[in-house]
Amino acid sequence: MVNLKIKTQNNEFNLTKEEGTNLKDIIKSEYIDFKFPCGGKGICGRCKVNVIKGANAPTKPEEKKISADELEQGKRLACCFNLNSDTEIELTEKTSGLLGSIFKNKK
Repeated sequence: MVNLKIKTQNNEFNLTKEEGTNLKDIIKSEYIDFKFPCGGKGICGRCKVNVIKGANAPTKPEEKKISADELEQGKRLACCFNLNSDTEIELTEKTSGLLGSIFKNKK
């Protein structure tokens, strides 16, 4: 198990998840309103997040869609990022431009 901290403009979520879990799946399962325009296939490059702690090596889609400077700054694609260790990420309009309301109502 790994610890994940998700920071948004108005909230902070502290979660414990299985190692190897995809960040997109976590965001969706926690009802955080964050957009995945290509459905999470890694082809549009628009689901950028800022990894503050726990960044792993970029995937091929990330290398194609994120500049070297952004990768160096910790930018990753949520749909391509798997948790490998304790991780802290930030979701903001500044990082993705796609952040809607921060937290959807759970049904």
